[in-house]
Amino acid sequence: MNKKFIFFIFYFSIFYFSLFAEKTNFSISPFISTSFGQMNEHIYSSTKEDVIISCLEWNLSPLYKVGCDLDFDINNFFINFSCDFSLPFPCGKMYDSDWNNTGKIKKTYSVLEENEQFCFNSLINFHYKFYINKTLSFSPIIETSYSYFNIKSSNGYGWFGGRDYSSTGKDESWDSPYAKFFSKVYGINYERNIFLVFTGIKTDWKIQNNFSIVADIYIAPYVYLKVIDTHLNAPGLSDIKQNQYQQGFFKYYKANFGCIYNVKKNFSILFNVSYLYGQNLKGPIYLNRYSNQLVESKQQSGSNTKILDFKFGAKFNL
Repeated sequence: MNKKFIFFIFYFSIFYFSLFAEKTNFSISPFISTSFGQMNEHIYSSTKEDVIISCLEWNLSPLYKVGCDLDFDINNFFINFSCDFSLPFPCGKMYDSDWNNTGKIKKTYSVLEENEQFCFNSLINFHYKFYINKTLSFSPIIETSYSYFNIKSSNGYGWFGGRDYSSTGKDESWDSPYAKFFSKVYGINYERNIFLVFTGIKTDWKIQNNFSIVADIYIAPYVYLKVIDTHLNAPGLSDIKQNQYQQGFFKYYKANFGCIYNVKKNFSILFNVSYLYGQNLKGPIYLNRYSNQLVESKQQSGSNTKILDFKFGAKFNL
């Protein structure tokens, strides 16, 4: 079905229900937010599938964002749109660790600065509010979200104890006296696309006429993730590119807690805390290490996620 036709039906439905519904409300909520967390990128051994031989820890410490929520309330049926994007500030450091093929010797450890980044998040959710009494309600929720991260790391340094660098010609621990220290390590660029489908429950509790609290909990029946990892090399040498594809079922969870203070009839102040936790996903890697083209590797890729977000905004009922 044509995408334009789908969007037309969707927006026409909102207009139609808004026009004929007995109770229709619309609100807009600009906000600022700060995120702390970590997105890990794994490579597994080709001989032992559960042994991690490489781990890149991409930190958000912190990531500053601005965004906006749009809410439609049509006879207690709610549609929420939300999007945000990051502000152009450094967001922490990336830690890169490598092990030998058995996973017993951590032979490399390097640290790089995340000096450039861009992040974009968007979501849409649908829920219907059921009232238990005048002050308490709950809502089943269906939500889809898409997030894009682009982080560039540079100004790195590290310790290399692999057989190609150690003074013994064997794999040595990165912190042993036989490892070699490099004051300059070339950067790594990281692109991450993640699509999530969530289902959950939301509760609203009106404590006073002008103060309410909300709490949501979600589980993702499906998640799809694509990572493009580019290891930059010295001038004249080709960069090493990896495309990683992962998906999973019931691997991601999210929880929200928020407060709403009604300053006056059409204006409120919002505060929200949310936590996203993603268990490890696994999938194939395509890389150009040994070819000019991307070729599937015998190794598997992996990832997991932990992000804590603090959000402050203002809600205007129109």
